[in-house]
Amino acid sequence: MMASTEVQEQEGVMFIRLEAYLAELKAEEANKPPGQQRMIPTVADLARAIGMSHQGLSNIVKNDVKQLSLETGAKIIAEMRRRGFDMDVHDLIAYATRQAVA
Repeated sequence: MMASTEVQEQEGVMFIRLEAYLAELKAEEANKPPGQQRMIPTVADLARAIGMSHQGLSNIVKNDVKQLSLETGAKIIAEMRRRGFDMDVHDLIAYATRQAVA
């Protein structure tokens, strides 16, 4: 049986990676010829489209929340897909061991 501290060291953390996802999209689009680039939505654009306050979504983007409702996550993913981006749940949230985060 593992000691409590060993279990805690093996535990990980969930985090929101929306900011990284949007940055990745921006970099991908910047590498395309000008006529083929898609507009990456701003946080304000997304917030407006999903019926959320700019500050609320900004807190999510900055990973400054303790929880994210499944409904809000689904709205973000659905809006990005509506805009032509093949977003999935792993683009929104991720898991890492504490060692990887440190």
